[in-house]
Amino acid sequence: MQLLRRQIANELTASAKYDSKYLFYALKTFNDALLQDIQHLYCGENGLTYPGEMNELLYELSPLLETTGINDILQRVYVSAQNHSLLIPLLVLFTISQVPRLVTLKYLKSQTASSGSSSSGKKDMDSSAFVIGLYTMTKQYHSDLIEDYLTCLCQYIKSYVESAASQKQADFPVEAVNMLDFLIMFVHHGDLSIKVLDQRLPGYICDEFRAN
Repeated sequence: MQLLRRQIANELTASAKYDSKYLFYALKTFNDALLQDIQHLYCGENGLTYPGEMNELLYELSPLLETTGINDILQRVYVSAQNHSLLIPLLVLFTISQVPRLVTLKYLKSQTASSGSSSSGKKDMDSSAFVIGLYTMTKQYHSDLIEDYLTCLCQYIKSYVESAASQKQADFPVEAVNMLDFLIMFVHHGDLSIKVLDQRLPGYICDEFRAN
């Protein structure tokens, strides 16, 4: 559903740019300025205060953004949910169990090069749908959940890399490579900064992954 919504938003954006580009960019500029003000307000900067309850700016702006496809589907909070202590372990274990099944661009290239098919007997899964589905779910909770989720998965990667180093293995374990590939997609689709991974992983791990 999220993939379909994103595709529709892209079509609306293309149509709006073609039919009325000046109105489109004026609306986009206004939206960017408003988002910046909201961020300053959230951080308590410049002594800004929250607008009154009768302010209908956001309610009037939202339909215009949706009509032109400017709204970011993946950043929307559909249902406010409270974090649960067992949610992080459940998400981490679920991710670890499913990541080996993901079909990524690297996987397709390797399969084309070898001209063979997967012999694991497991049914492969589209990586984009899985990543976007997980991000949409985590977005419904407090932002701390995504931070803790990324921290646990980065710790998973480090444990495999350190184990391989202690055994003097030259190559990175496939488990670490697959998980890092997943995290790169998660950060990309979630429009997060790559620094969230650089802060949690040693520099040589990210550099080695980018080199390959």
